[in-house]
Amino acid sequence: MSDTGSRPRHMAVLDVGAPHLTKTERAIQALRDAILRGTIPAGEQLTVGDLAHQLGMSPTPVREAIRVLQAEGLLKQTPHHTISAITFTEQDIADIFNLRALLEAQAVRLATPHLTTADFAELDAIDEQMRVAQAVGDHAAVHHINAEWHRTIYRASHNHHLVDLIESLWRKFLWESLWTVPQHTTTSLDQHAAITQALRAHDAEGAAKLMAVHMEHGKDTAVRYFRQRQAEQPAE
Repeated sequence: MSDTGSRPRHMAVLDVGAPHLTKTERAIQALRDAILRGTIPAGEQLTVGDLAHQLGMSPTPVREAIRVLQAEGLLKQTPHHTISAITFTEQDIADIFNLRALLEAQAVRLATPHLTTADFAELDAIDEQMRVAQAVGDHAAVHHINAEWHRTIYRASHNHHLVDLIESLWRKFLWESLWTVPQHTTTSLDQHAAITQALRAHDAEGAAKLMAVHMEHGKDTAVRYFRQRQAEQPAE
């Protein structure tokens, strides 16, 4: 990939944040966020040099970040050795959530017999943390706390390959934005409570079905959010 090329006129410096991460990790995080938010427009041809300029970094960590994001399917290499962000569609959202429903329901089935009293205490504490974050409107905190609720269950599946697949799908959409949608958090917490109740009753199949319903709710919210974002974009 070339480090040279004419830079787009609207180039903006991207927020790399999180100073405790390595430069490569910061570049991955910043580029993933910019792609999913549309700060890097889909289809626009860029070079390593363009992205390094935006991130205020040397090309080396940016090249590593690009390799990771290509593997995730968020960036693609063009025939002229430039790179571009994927074009994300409503169908992509539906496909991701449909896959999540299958995989996360299976993780629940496998986890059910292994969840302990300590796990349930942690799930209850996490849900309470979500309620507190929701009450103060801290959507980023709600997002991260919710992910930990899911991880607490899925880790008990004792199948790290399955958990890795699930988390790879989490990285393909800007899930954090969904918590800004009215009632999304309230409905999710209600569904968490129902899933936890089924898990406590050792009802693996019931809990799996409730997790699939939870994913369907997420899909509906994500599609509505995507349509709203599309409608707000200025006409070409």
